[in-house]
Amino acid sequence: MVLVAATLVAALVTGCPRSAKQTTPAEGDPTAPPATQVELARRFPAEPTVYRCRDADISQIKQVGGVVPDDLEPTERETTFAIDEHAVTEIDASGRRREYRLTEFEFPPLNGYSLGPTYLDCEVECKKTFDRDTGTERPAVVLLDDLVYVFASFDVTEGDMFFNYVCARGDAQAKLRSLNADGHRSKLFSYNDAREQIARLAMRAHDEAIQLAAKAKEEAGWEAEAQAEAEAARLEREAKLARARGNIASITATAGGNSPTDPVWIKVTARLADGTSMVIRNDESIFRELFTAEVLTGDYKMTVEVHAQDDASIGAETGEIAFSFADEHRFACTGAAGANGVDTDWQGAMNFTGRRGDDGPALTVEIASTGVRTRSGEQLLRYRLSCQDRKETFTASASALVDVVTTGGKGGYGVPRAYGATADGSNGGNGGDGGVITVIVDPSVEAYNLKAASRGGAGGAPSEATDAARAGTRGTPGSEGPISKETGEVEIP
Repeated sequence: MVLVAATLVAALVTGCPRSAKQTTPAEGDPTAPPATQVELARRFPAEPTVYRCRDADISQIKQVGGVVPDDLEPTERETTFAIDEHAVTEIDASGRRREYRLTEFEFPPLNGYSLGPTYLDCEVECKKTFDRDTGTERPAVVLLDDLVYVFASFDVTEGDMFFNYVCARGDAQAKLRSLNADGHRSKLFSYNDAREQIARLAMRAHDEAIQLAAKAKEEAGWEAEAQAEAEAARLEREAKLARARGNIASITATAGGNSPTDPVWIKVTARLADGTSMVIRNDESIFRELFTAEVLTGDYKMTVEVHAQDDASIGAETGEIAFSFADEHRFACTGAAGANGVDTDWQGAMNFTGRRGDDGPALTVEIASTGVRTRSGEQLLRYRLSCQDRKETFTASASALVDVVTTGGKGGYGVPRAYGATADGSNGGNGGDGGVITVIVDPSVEAYNLKAASRGGAGGAPSEATDAARAGTRGTPGSEGPISKETGEVEIP
């Protein structure tokens, strides 16, 4: 009988199981301070001090179905505690000393760093008062609001049971008696929740600090790497400049570019007075300190002259160099889409059925040779593309891709006829056929890279079904148009 009573008393005071947490604190119960147990221990006298202790409220056992003797009542007694941040020591009337541990939960280390004591976890820790590995008891206490909560420990080998009790100094006796076991339990849970919030904020701040530190380290590494690269580049530049300045005996130059409107690259090979040579490009910062360069451009070619800054008589000319004209070109034409069912005819009546799309416009491709070849021997070609009122003329190398397409117009969409005897779905319009493509190539053209396609337009969407009309059918896609090639004299300015 006593064993049952003692177990239920422990459950009431410690707040275990956790499901009992719903009880609210007694009226007037002050908010528990969210300090750690070590911090709270510093608020108690370190020297031996007499405390008045009271067993857990036995009458509460009956509320949870416990069975106790009728003459079993809560008892009060006196004991002496010496409390500091390291331990809580109880000294009984005979002078026997018992040392308790402060009950405090720690989060597991994060990235090798421990946050230290954070909050009381009474659901777990207050029951861990018996060390089954060593067979010895591990008494536990919780300090809170000038009260000392002593938790039971049970030695299964001898059958000894120590009841839970709460102790207070003389000036805190009112707090001891003002709460029953339920109120004390609520106080413990309030403290636990407050400590848990602090712990979670600490964990979040620590995690953010770890992330910020990692980011800062990474950025510092990038910055250090960038600084090292910049310093290496600076030293290399200064060494290269010092080696060349005043020591250039002769130079040769080469250059290149895609077109007259694109940037030109220049590469100078300088032979130095000591017999060695070095290569300097115009995208290097020292180029302008060592050389002057003049670029003369025409429609298809360019000429570059380079001279040494220190001695203008030292120079080189590239001769005529053809541009590469390697860019791809695309040209597309599309027929007009067919009228939709909601559009009206010339009499103002709604179409309902989608109309056919227009055929793709006729597209003409003319190709002529410029008589100029690139450095690799390719012909430079002139193209003229025509489609209705559109015309486009450009230069491209023989290997540069020219992609042309003409597409029929999309068929118009249908709308339902939802009234009268003619109630029915309406069809989408057919797509227009692809346009005719004609390619005319001058006999002087040796090779070209043309991709030509004539595609039919997509069929128009039908009307959807309604209560009075079935769905229509989608329009038929248009057919591909013909592509023809012929050889003939072509002149393109």
